[in-house]
Amino acid sequence: MPNNHRMAVAGFLLSMGLTLLIVEFLAGPDDGLEELHCAYEQRSVLEHAALLPPVGYPVSIEFDYEGENWAESEWSEDSGFIIRIHREAQGFTMTDALIHEWAHLLVWGATQESDHDDLWAVAYGRCYLRNN
Repeated sequence: MPNNHRMAVAGFLLSMGLTLLIVEFLAGPDDGLEELHCAYEQRSVLEHAALLPPVGYPVSIEFDYEGENWAESEWSEDSGFIIRIHREAQGFTMTDALIHEWAHLLVWGATQESDHDDLWAVAYGRCYLRNN
């Protein structure tokens, strides 16, 4: 099953409170310990996403980004917002990347643009406090 489809199903399982099934589902039945650890960290990011303020649009999270930064976000007319977290991000870096990009989504929803300005900083602080 493609990773994007796995993440969509994992998001559904999370919304249903079935977090114990997510780790096994993301890793797959034949994956090794490294994949299981990665799936656990991805599940943790999904749990953090559930605590964040709503942005008013659908949001999907992917873990296959290979760009220069730890994450990126973009708007898709077909599916809403997409947050892509770098495939090499781990632990707190994954969560921080999610919070960083989520703050952009909150600002974009209000202004149709987002930069690292004062409005973004307030949104980032709001997201960060919701996760601690």
